[in-house]
Amino acid sequence: MPENIESILKNGFNTWKKNLNICIPLILNIVVITILVFAIVLATILAILGPLMSLSPEELTPELLLGQIGSVMGVIALAVIVFIISVGLTNAFFSAGAIGMAKRANESGDATLSDMVEHGKRSVISVFFADIIIGLITLMGIIFVVPGILYAPIDVLLSDPLSYSSLAIGIFAFALYTLIVSVVFIAVKYAIVIDGIGTIQGIKKGVGFFLNNKLDVLMIWILIMAISLGLGIISQIMGMISYMVVVWLMVNMILSIVVIAPLTIVWWARLYMDRTGKSIMKVEGQVA
Repeated sequence: MPENIESILKNGFNTWKKNLNICIPLILNIVVITILVFAIVLATILAILGPLMSLSPEELTPELLLGQIGSVMGVIALAVIVFIISVGLTNAFFSAGAIGMAKRANESGDATLSDMVEHGKRSVISVFFADIIIGLITLMGIIFVVPGILYAPIDVLLSDPLSYSSLAIGIFAFALYTLIVSVVFIAVKYAIVIDGIGTIQGIKKGVGFFLNNKLDVLMIWILIMAISLGLGIISQIMGMISYMVVVWLMVNMILSIVVIAPLTIVWWARLYMDRTGKSIMKVEGQVA
C-alpha cells in the first residue's frame, strides 16, 4: 500500500537520521567547484600577467595590459567554456550520487559512499544533459521580459517611472514561469538515477510523475519552501545582531548543506520510489 504524505515525511526523516552521510556528496560538490573556481581564476591571472612578469612597474602601462588581455581572450573564452562544462559535470555527478545514496537508504536503510560512486558514474551524463535541457526551457521564459524592455527602454525608464510597470509585470511572469518549470521537472533527476534511464526518458517520466502526483509533489514542495523561508526570516533577524552575523552564516550554511538538502533529497526519492512501485523500507525495517 502506498504511503501517505505524512508517512513519506516521517519515514524519510528517520531514514535520513540513519544515513547522515548523504550530505557527503553535497559537501564534495562544493569543495570541487570551489577548487575549479580558484583554478580558473589563477589560470586567467597567469595567462594575462605571465608574459608581463619580467617588466618593471614603469613599463607596465594600461595600454600594454589591455593589449595582453586582448591577445589571450581566445584562451580565456576556451577556459571559461571548459570551466562551465566541468562545473556542470561535477554538479551532475554528485547530484546523481546523492540521489543514488537516498535510493539505497530508502531501499535497505543503509547507504554508503560506494552507492554515490556507482550512481554518479552511471547517471552523470544523463543528468548533465537533463540540466542543460531544463535550463534552456527555463531561459525561454525570458520572452516574458522582452515586451517590457521594448516598451520601456532605459531612456524611457529614467524619464517615466510609471513605465516600470510593464517591465515589472514581465519580470513577475518570468519568475512565475521559472517556478512552474522547477516544480514540473522536479522529479526528472530522480527518474534518471532511480530508474537508471537516459535523459529524454528521464524527462518524460519525470514530467509524467508530476502530472500523476501533482498534489503530493506540491505538498512536499510547499513544506520545503516553508523551511527555506523560515531560515530566511531567521537570517534577517540574525543580520540585525552584529555579533551573530558570522556565527549564523556558518550555522545556516551547515544546516542547508548537512541537514536540509540531504533530507529533501531523501523525501523526494522516497516519494518517487513509493509512487512508482519501488520497494522501500519502513521505519520498522519492513519492506513496503
